Amino acid sequence: YWGEECLSGSNLTFEQYTMDMTLTMLKQLHAVEKKAKELNLTLSDDDKAKIEETIETIKLQNCGENATDEDFNKFLLENVYLTRDAYRFINENSMMYDKVFVETVGAEGEKITDEEVAEYIASVPYITAKHILLMTVNPDTNELLSEEEIAKAKETAESLLAQLQEIKDQKKLTAKFDELMAEYSQDTGLLFFPEGYTFTTGEMYPVFEEAAFALEEYELSGIVESQAGYHIIMRVPTHRDSVVNYDYESGTFYTVLAYAATDIYSQRLTQWMSECDVQWTKEFENITAEEIFA
Repeated sequence: YWGEECLSGSNLTFEQYTMDMTLTMLKQLHAVEKKAKELNLTLSDDDKAKIEETIETIKLQNCGENATDEDFNKFLLENVYLTRDAYRFINENSMMYDKVFVETVGAEGEKITDEEVAEYIASVPYITAKHILLMTVNPDTNELLSEEEIAKAKETAESLLAQLQEIKDQKKLTAKFDELMAEYSQDTGLLFFPEGYTFTTGEMYPVFEEAAFALEEYELSGIVESQAGYHIIMRVPTHRDSVVNYDYESGTFYTVLAYAATDIYSQRLTQWMSECDVQWTKEFENITAEEIFA
């Protein structure tokens, strides 16, 4: 129902929501196209060929091997509510979106300055921490270890902490922490995050997070007990190459820089969209749900 409230308590109808979202998308399409022209970016013949291959694949998947262009055009209108030309334009604009991204922030974020990265880190905020974990649960069953094993884990944690607390030189402390972490830590994630975990609020055990955020860089925590076991935490600097996430399926590491580049590009795109000159036409204002979804 076009005039019905779409989000409880928002006083926003489906009509208003749809028109707002449509306008936002149109602004983005326009902003990307305009910025691409300013940067003298164009689609190559290979780019256009890839788009046509994609469209042909969609045609084959949805309309079958013997489908005609007329069949596909009908499919697009009835299911995507777009003409063939509009569908092609959106695919071209999507590819240009990526080209503008590379041109403005770099394929890997290499055009983002250290100052911009630092501002992003502070705004999230991200911190990075290493830890030595002595587990008090069986990693396979998640059941508590015996009282004797738990007592031994705590004793080991206390011994390691005492060794670290004796070291006052920052470089020597870091080297010793890494040495003990490699020898004693039972965290399986150490293989993928040897330089520590980079995280924000709500991503770690609450007690771990609270302890880590309370530390200054290169400062040691006491023994922190979580449901996994006993932790000795050392906060270390967060920088552009700090690893935030790891995709185990693809083997891809996602750094602070990658997330910063996406965020900064989004902010720039929002700014470009705000500069768009919106001209209202009678045809646009007269669009109805009944007409679109008839």
